[in-house]
Amino acid sequence: MGFLSRHMKVFKAIHLNAAKHTLCYLAGTVDLGITYRRQNNFELVGYADADWGSDSKDRISISGYLFKLSGGPLTWACRKQKTVAGSLSEAEYVALSEAAKDCVWLLQIASEIKIDIPKPVTIHEDNQGCIAIAQNPVHH
Repeated sequence: MGFLSRHMKVFKAIHLNAAKHTLCYLAGTVDLGITYRRQNNFELVGYADADWGSDSKDRISISGYLFKLSGGPLTWACRKQKTVAGSLSEAEYVALSEAAKDCVWLLQIASEIKIDIPKPVTIHEDNQGCIAIAQNPVHH
């Protein structure tokens, strides 16, 4: 949907095919849904990833992240980054940074509505270079 929405002004045959593919996917998954289960403990877990230089026109990477609360998805985002990343590790680090900002926001909201979320919150990341940067305080 993000791809389609970026091309609404100049819609071509490839975009029409992508829209048809999306509608077929949605028709085939109409019975699927999100399940939330009642639990005594609220565990917040995040996942972050990036697609380095995926747009062939401007080479801007796409960040994506998801936070699950007690096993069910709570919030997610997928958007183009604001700058061009010089490496995959940099693109992944930007995505991780955006996820961390959203995590802080979620913790503030949880605090305001009196939900106790155990800390620290784990955010999963699959790029070893990004993980090394995040764990090394010399880079900050």
